[in-house]
Amino acid sequence: MSILCDGNILVRANEKATGPARRLVRTILLQGRVLLVSGEMLVELAHVL
Repeated sequence: MSILCDGNILVRANEKATGPARRLVRTILLQGRVLLVSGEMLVELAHVL
């Protein structure tokens, strides 16, 4: 199963976060799911973080 999260979720799931967005992304990855990310999303994330 592939999952696409909104950029805001990915920003809130940064490595220092402890909230629900971080738990969601960790759960997705630990269950072996594929997290879809576009090039545009990566540029936005790099700019925000």
